[in-house]
Amino acid sequence: MSSQKEFVKITFEDIEVARKFFNNEAQLADFILNVCNFYMGKSVATRYKVVSRYLATYEQVMSRVIEAKEFGKKGGSQKSENQKNAKPTLEGGIEAPPLPNTKLQLLNTKYKIYTPPAFLEFEKYFSENGFGNIAKKVYDYYSAADWHDSKGNKVKNWKQKVQGVWFKDENRAKGEVPRKSETCF
Repeated sequence: MSSQKEFVKITFEDIEVARKFFNNEAQLADFILNVCNFYMGKSVATRYKVVSRYLATYEQVMSRVIEAKEFGKKGGSQKSENQKNAKPTLEGGIEAPPLPNTKLQLLNTKYKIYTPPAFLEFEKYFSENGFGNIAKKVYDYYSAADWHDSKGNKVKNWKQKVQGVWFKDENRAKGEVPRKSETCF
């Protein structure tokens, strides 16, 4: 990879996925710098452990994309059995695996990108547990804060968060009982 002469790019989508993943701008900047170093064949040295882990996953995916491009160029008109069923790209190579995006899990399943629930799912969960009267208020509260809690931490598991913070007897509507007794405390 050190003699990579081709232009390889990082997309805005890759940067947005990384921005949602990292805790601060310094980690994002460290990631982008090291992606550039990766493409230029320079040594990669991250300052943060989380960036190092994320970058390792990113490098695996991009190495496969680059390999696929190279394989496509070498193949030319002599297609192997594997290429006959492959969907060709405009450049004549095989289609690379998709990059992680905001709706897909990263390859490393330990790290997931959080996507907030749809309001209907949120409202249904509150109603099932006897708190339907506050569902809109709570949803609006977290939506306005870009799904961060009162301390500024990202909400990673909204069901766990609402059970711990909002599912209290004083928030229950009068006469409303949960439909599923096993999910209510």
